[in-house]
Amino acid sequence: ENWSGAFDAVCDFVPKILGDFPDAVVMKLGVLPQQIAAACKRASERAQAEGLQWAALARGVGIIYFALLPAAEGEASAQQVSRSTSEISKSVEKLGGHATIPWCPSRWKSQLQIWGSPRADFAQMQKIKSIFDPLGILSPGRFVGGL
Repeated sequence: ENWSGAFDAVCDFVPKILGDFPDAVVMKLGVLPQQIAAACKRASERAQAEGLQWAALARGVGIIYFALLPAAEGEASAQQVSRSTSEISKSVEKLGGHATIPWCPSRWKSQLQIWGSPRADFAQMQKIKSIFDPLGILSPGRFVGGL
């Protein structure tokens, strides 16, 4: 009986955040389950350092949805969010995890690393892209590292 409510809360987290805070930026952090607490602590400290409110939902499998909630929609907020997401991504990578930004205002997408940092296999990704898209016409610059 109680599981249904808990499951609904997990499923409704992102839609609720985006409904209540249209300028929210939601990061998806992936770490080993034993690293969840450390990742949440580092992310919350970074958000607070930038003066941003935040909300988080962590699943026991190592997935964390971390929402940054800027107070305004101007350039200053975009800069705060950009610095925060960059630092959060770096701290998660140091824990052996990864970070992406699946939800953010479209006007901020060009300023944020929505796919995270390029990984060690980036050179192979570039080669594959050049083979399948030699003219570079398929979604140019829209993937990690500007692929």
